[in-house]
Amino acid sequence: MNTVITLMLKDIYVLKRKSEPTLFIIVFFAVFAGLQGGFLYTAMCTMMMIMLTLTTFAYDQSDGWEAYVSALPVSREAVVQSKYIFGILTVAVSILLVMVSSVVFRGFQIAAMINALQMQVYLGLFFLSLNYPLILKFGFEKSRVWYILITFLIVGAGSAFSSIASQTGLQINGLVSSFAGLLVIGLLLLSYGISLRIIKHKEFLEI
Repeated sequence: MNTVITLMLKDIYVLKRKSEPTLFIIVFFAVFAGLQGGFLYTAMCTMMMIMLTLTTFAYDQSDGWEAYVSALPVSREAVVQSKYIFGILTVAVSILLVMVSSVVFRGFQIAAMINALQMQVYLGLFFLSLNYPLILKFGFEKSRVWYILITFLIVGAGSAFSSIASQTGLQINGLVSSFAGLLVIGLLLLSYGISLRIIKHKEFLEI
């Protein structure tokens, strides 16, 4: 576990140095999510946080970190675990940002906050689960088109569903929400297993 935490601290340090503009964009979306609510700003806040974790893959690959860490007494399982745990933590941070913003601008609206929390968890884990194996398999640059496409599909479909639900008064019941939660968790575990299999059979070359 100490190794996993150390790898996560490495990613945080890299992002602190190189991702300040993205952090401002995340705060922007969080503020508007608090001001206006709704799907778009809340979803973008969460997905931009996940994109921060995707950029750590790019920095690892461009800096030759993958080849370096593979030569260290660090298991590849720990490397994958650090990425997934870090991704889950960024989802949690996005939830905290939106909650604080919502309380500041609109007060305590428990039902709306719970709905936003569920949406952020489902979207964040879904987005993470789809992209991590792709980046590990094909590299960040080759996977760029796919994660951009996935982003547009998720945001577009979610916005359309949110609009239809608000116009028709459609409510998502607890059974559907529970099923969605189990589905996302199952997808996350499957994604982790695939990523672990990919990295165990991957050869890293010095740049």
